[in-house]
Amino acid sequence: MSESVAPPNGLPRRTWKQWWRERPRWMRIVLWTVLISVSLQILIAIRIVVGLRETAEVAALKRISGNHVFYSDHRNHEAFPGQKKLFAGLKGRSNWDVEGLSLILVTDEDLKQISTHFPNLKFLWLDHSNATLNGLKYLRPCRDINDLNLTDSDLGDDAVEFVTETFPLESLTLDGALITDACGPAIAKAIETGKLRTVHVSRTEFSLDAVKELRARFVDKGVYIATEKDSFADGILGSIRWSDGSRSNRFQKNYQLGYRTVGDSKNIETYNSILLTRCALWWPPQNMRSKTGKFEFTLTLGKIEAKPVEVEYVDGRPSKTVIEFQMPVTQDEASRQ
Repeated sequence: MSESVAPPNGLPRRTWKQWWRERPRWMRIVLWTVLISVSLQILIAIRIVVGLRETAEVAALKRISGNHVFYSDHRNHEAFPGQKKLFAGLKGRSNWDVEGLSLILVTDEDLKQISTHFPNLKFLWLDHSNATLNGLKYLRPCRDINDLNLTDSDLGDDAVEFVTETFPLESLTLDGALITDACGPAIAKAIETGKLRTVHVSRTEFSLDAVKELRARFVDKGVYIATEKDSFADGILGSIRWSDGSRSNRFQKNYQLGYRTVGDSKNIETYNSILLTRCALWWPPQNMRSKTGKFEFTLTLGKIEAKPVEVEYVDGRPSKTVIEFQMPVTQDEASRQ
């Protein structure tokens, strides 16, 4: 059995530094290189993990199903899989890097927070928005918005005038909004003096004649204006008129839509769902193409029935293409059911 030999009296005990210096030079270089490389990779990995952590504001938006956040690199081509995450982690995520938001059911207060935390927005898509004109005004600090989507909102002509004057819009989507031909001059001005080139006005009261007028006026600018009326001019579009005189095209609880022949209370075709939008309040002409006679269109929100609206069809063509359902309560009263 071997025994460790103590150093002679008067000599210091051997240390790891002495052992290290006695190793060949090439070995020390290799070991230092490996140690430094591993340490750097660990530090880089930690930096990427920390850098990819999203801010509290982004995390709050993403917690809502249907919301999407787009960073400034979302259109960049990846030279290799994971390149965006690698570079984003090294650089670090911040609210200043958020270029676009796609959100549902936002309120005025949400828009106020968005303008505070995301000043570099270039596109904002608000689907089924609860926002009002006052809420849109909170977005004034976001001066770079060039693509705005207000699909299925209760926003009207005054909102169109505001956004076309405030933002350098290139694309504006108003499908299902409560707009009319009255917003035509605001759209025309944004096309003539700005960069607006794409406008969507399907399922709105913006008429086909107004669309054709804009197309003809700006044919040399390559303007694209989309409307379902090009193909379905005889569709019926509905909205809700509340007892306080306000209008809406949305309801976030149970509803039932239907139609029946006038005088026939039994044979009624109905549709039940939740989250009423302008899309549901639009009856395409192909569904009524073979109809002739007088029909009643019905709407029930929760347990509250609107006054039926009568429309006469002659060879599949309706006597009116815009209808209003008169509700005996306000929107707040209907929502509190």
